[in-house]
Amino acid sequence: NSTDVRGIVDELHSLEAEDEEARRDMQAAEQMKEALNPWRSYDVPLEAIRETKTTKRLFGMLPAPAVASFKSEMESSLPRCAVRAIGAGEAAYIEVIVWRQDMTRFEEIATRFGWTTVEPPAGRGFASALYEETMIRIQQSQQTLQKNAQRRVALSAQLPNLLRVK
Repeated sequence: NSTDVRGIVDELHSLEAEDEEARRDMQAAEQMKEALNPWRSYDVPLEAIRETKTTKRLFGMLPAPAVASFKSEMESSLPRCAVRAIGAGEAAYIEVIVWRQDMTRFEEIATRFGWTTVEPPAGRGFASALYEETMIRIQQSQQTLQKNAQRRVALSAQLPNLLRVK
């Protein structure tokens, strides 16, 4: 009888450890989800080459109302650069590919428009695919927590019967 109780207590401890791991994984996945969300429409792998001998790929944020003016000024002042907005919202993520020799002029324009340099989230592959994988991780963690809660209820129901003195 006492060995049955010990087994249940051990299993409860094991479930608690699994829950803690699932919560940690879910928290990390939630943070990754938040980081990936603005980049979901970005159609270039996150690990794509950032610079060559002659160019740099830069990422930043601008207030959404400034994007069209920024793009227009970049294209007229630096016709060899490429500017692309990623996603939408109050602040827009921007990708710029600029020639190294044009960096000073780029920095002048970017500063004037309120550019804030950002880095896309770390990862290999497309942000949209990584986002979906992250959502699956969150669901798996939630399922683990639900399964363990059900098992904990079943074990708790067994304890009173085992502790009864006959």
